[in-house]
Amino acid sequence: MDNWMKLLGSHYRRERTRRPRDKLLIVFDIDGTILDMRYMIRYVLKEIDRNHGTDHFAHLGISEIEVHEGDVDIYLDRLAITGPEKERILSSYRAALWSSTAVADAHEPFQGVFDVIRWFQFQENTFVGLNTGRPEALRFNTISSLNRLGERYSVHFSHDLLYMLPDDRPGSLPEAKVEGLRHFRSIGYRPIAMIDNEPENLEAIARHEAGRNMLLLHADTIFRSRPMFPSRKIIRGDSYNVDEFMDGHGLKRSA
Repeated sequence: MDNWMKLLGSHYRRERTRRPRDKLLIVFDIDGTILDMRYMIRYVLKEIDRNHGTDHFAHLGISEIEVHEGDVDIYLDRLAITGPEKERILSSYRAALWSSTAVADAHEPFQGVFDVIRWFQFQENTFVGLNTGRPEALRFNTISSLNRLGERYSVHFSHDLLYMLPDDRPGSLPEAKVEGLRHFRSIGYRPIAMIDNEPENLEAIARHEAGRNMLLLHADTIFRSRPMFPSRKIIRGDSYNVDEFMDGHGLKRSA
């Protein structure tokens, strides 16, 4: 849907009018929503080539990567890389994917997403939260790398508005996303929208009390879970355009 950002702007305007004193929170997932994970995949595969003296991925372009970061085995099958060589690559890939070096150096945001985040962070009493399936152990590397990327856009993320998968709490990722929204409410924020690339996370929120009155936006990038979309509140889109919700919708342009 081309107007998902326009709907986000309209929703924000309504909630701001209804709740002028509340700390409104726009919540983003990270991987596949803010960050284009194809760059991470390419970075790690090329590092494997360098480390092992191979050239499997010497000419790998971003547009060729059409798999989730957890499904690189499918991409290797397409290249006819099988047997022990496939297992060696997958073992190296899994070990390096969330290494401090890869997290620090390999991330690239989707075009326009930091402009959208910046606009919200510049609005009065409005905040941006991060609700991710990354484990708590990656907190420092996650916040550091995002703030490095965001610096050129005057975007800054804080630890108190980053909810990560607890290391000591078993359960599904969709349940953790719901818990993240509960957490933000418990510390005084009012989440009004959630943007995530995994449909199952949004569907879990739509079914739960935590999702009441929230706008749920599916970033239609690369995802693993099958989209069912049982709720009309879940809107799909694949591009971030801040102009869609600034002029002509009663919303003040950011500084």
